Amino acid sequence: MKKTAKSIGNDGEKIAVKFLKSKKYIIHTTNYSNRYGEVDIIAEKDGVVAFIEVKTRKNSKFGRPSDFVTPQKQQRIVSAAQYYVYNNGITEELRFDVIEVLTGDDPANPQYYVNHFEDAFGVDC
Repeated sequence: MKKTAKSIGNDGEKIAVKFLKSKKYIIHTTNYSNRYGEVDIIAEKDGVVAFIEVKTRKNSKFGRPSDFVTPQKQQRIVSAAQYYVYNNGITEELRFDVIEVLTGDDPANPQYYVNHFEDAFGVDC
């Protein structure tokens, strides 16, 4: 059975959460959305709150997953993050990360590769 893009994305987000937890991040929430945009994962480590976009692909045939975090997507993430920060009284340092997950084409051999870009893009909130 062929996986849909949505199910591949959901799998990638689960892999990213597991990866972050292994790196001692505290996960605040996943799939946060408001009228301004959506953030896949909001996590914290060492006093820094990270707003994380996860991009998952089965292969890099059309480019790396992180290449698909466009300036427009970045702006929607920043807008959603600003709303989150305001409504939750966040005073910690902020950062915008991207995690790319490559899951591979072989469902019989489920392997994946995770690459975490800390401070991948930025703006002052």
